[in-house]
Amino acid sequence: MNQVTPVIIRFLQGMIIGVGGIIPGVSGGVMAVLFGIYERFAALMAHPIKRLRQDFWYFLPIGIGGALGILLFARLVVWAFDTYQAETIYFFLGCILGTAPSLYRTATSRDGMRPLFLFIALLAFAIMTGVNLYFENTTGSMANGNLTVLFLISGVILGLGTMLPGLSAAAIMIYMGTYDLVMERIASVDFMGMLPVVLGFCITLLLLARFIHYLFCHFHGQVYFTIMGIVIASLAAIWPGWHGWLPVAVAAVGFILSRWLSKFDPNEPDLAHI
Repeated sequence: MNQVTPVIIRFLQGMIIGVGGIIPGVSGGVMAVLFGIYERFAALMAHPIKRLRQDFWYFLPIGIGGALGILLFARLVVWAFDTYQAETIYFFLGCILGTAPSLYRTATSRDGMRPLFLFIALLAFAIMTGVNLYFENTTGSMANGNLTVLFLISGVILGLGTMLPGLSAAAIMIYMGTYDLVMERIASVDFMGMLPVVLGFCITLLLLARFIHYLFCHFHGQVYFTIMGIVIASLAAIWPGWHGWLPVAVAAVGFILSRWLSKFDPNEPDLAHI
């Protein structure tokens, strides 16, 4: 593999993570975990000064890809989700399923497979299923409130969706009634209008990063099997049902793409010693 290929792969991974972050029901944090990026990102956010020099060039194509994925595809994603909802969801289901083997290998890389880990995954599945059911039965909208405050809260939610794999920020913003408002600002490249969102996002990353990094370092298997339980619950929650073979074909494209992207080994250092 030449030196250019890993950069292109990380760029494409970043685009999928960015687009996944704005798809209702899909978690950008989960996509980062599945592509083997999340732990290193959490370490960078936990120790930005210490790790910036060694991680800058690694994350630059991911950051550019993520930003372009959000800016270029925001309007397209909203249109696709409204017009071809089943096909769009199936594509991301395929992406998630395609990276499942890599996620399992990472989860068992340090401590192997233990009965406790299976119990944790089942517990996470049950809790996430309960959360999904709660939001399905929750009505109401906050969209009539102060936009600056709402955008700041939306930024916090986007940060939580990034740092807490399995949490779909877009889905919560839909329940709040702010999803369309934020997507309109992104699609129109309204930087000033997006400032509260960016502020809330960055503050949340910095506040949560050190805690998340600690969990990965000291409870590696437990955290990953928790994520696996959340991912399975999320798959069940966003599955739109049977809509013919076309969505299945689209899912196959997502599966093949994610399998190819997940073959890239980031060769991350042992973060427990950082």
